[in-house]
Amino acid sequence: IKRYLGDLTPMQESCLIRLRQWLQETHKGKVSYCWSLVALSPNDEHILRFLRARDFNIDKAREILCQSLTWRKQHQVDYILDTWNPPQTCK
Repeated sequence: IKRYLGDLTPMQESCLIRLRQWLQETHKGKVSYCWSLVALSPNDEHILRFLRARDFNIDKAREILCQSLTWRKQHQVDYILDTWNPPQTCK
């Protein structure tokens, strides 16, 4: 993990593993398309962003991760490129 994600303490690495496991268990493929722009499934780098934003507090990181996924779904962020039509001046 150190090579790709920077120097993580054992506690930080444990938080990353626990949040990744929680995400896999509770969402079982539901979030894979939401992360399509970043690699088809949330990887450690993306999960780590949420942990770092909340000083490795798993409950708070889980909360903002869920809020982020909800926002992406509500605003159909993952479908923008599929449905966007450029204005006539750009064609």
